[in-house]
Amino acid sequence: MVHLNEAAGGRLGESFLQANSFFKLLVENSQDILMVLDEYGVIDYVNPTVEKVLGYCPLELENEKIDLILHSDYTQTLRVLTTVRVFSTSSEPVEMIFLHKDGSFRYIEAIVSSLSGSIGFGKTLITLRDVTQRKEAEIKLYKRAYSDPLTGLPNRSLFSEKLQEAFNEARGNKEDKFAVLFLDLNGFKQINDTFGHLAGDEILIEVARRLEKATQQESTMTRFGGDEFVILLRHLETEDQAYRMVELIQKELSIPFSAHGVAVSIGASIGISFSAGNWKDAEEILENADKEMYSNKERTRNSSLTAKC
Repeated sequence: MVHLNEAAGGRLGESFLQANSFFKLLVENSQDILMVLDEYGVIDYVNPTVEKVLGYCPLELENEKIDLILHSDYTQTLRVLTTVRVFSTSSEPVEMIFLHKDGSFRYIEAIVSSLSGSIGFGKTLITLRDVTQRKEAEIKLYKRAYSDPLTGLPNRSLFSEKLQEAFNEARGNKEDKFAVLFLDLNGFKQINDTFGHLAGDEILIEVARRLEKATQQESTMTRFGGDEFVILLRHLETEDQAYRMVELIQKELSIPFSAHGVAVSIGASIGISFSAGNWKDAEEILENADKEMYSNKERTRNSSLTAKC
């Protein structure tokens, strides 16, 4: 004879097992990666979706630190994890970059939660959603809107934003100096006329690469139009830095270019405007650099002249 309490207990046990199996099924078939970390950032559990998104089977990642699959710049990830552990709350969705097993990148939207209860004490749950396609589409749209289609440099619209930003910062802090270099290639029309526009385009692309090599960090440049380029040099300590940059640019451009296998030489006339001065707006600084470039071009080639305010 079965007692009522035994029968009830059996039904509860069966319900628990059914519920447990149901939730296990949900977790294992989730479209998102579900990952549990311990207090040291070691992966305790990850569902099978990780293989579809990142190329690893779960057993390869369990007992490994999450650093293994994070992009080298993972300070934001660690900051989010620390904040959630301290305050025991869920994070807002944050975008992170994870590494696929094949070495490629995946853009991932992550929500981090602190687990509670005796089983989850000290554990962190991360829900990861692959947003790579969406992010790559956004990047393409951004490039289309803000880059020069020929050289890949920022276009005039983006450059104007950066110049305005520098102008505003310099107004608030006189020590934050910048300079605008307006550059026009010498003899470029003859190259177009002699070798054709395709060869001219190839040279413009090479000019852009050489300018990037010369200026490197703390600068923004644009192909302003035709064979004109403009460079914004930020956070200058002295004006001499801008003059030294002109020398580097002239040195890079003095190396012969190739047009259909023929070595051709071009130079550049450069005008410079510095942020120090009684400029009414950012556009005026740019216009003065342009005027000084043309004035300089009439005097001599391959040299520079400072704009006077």
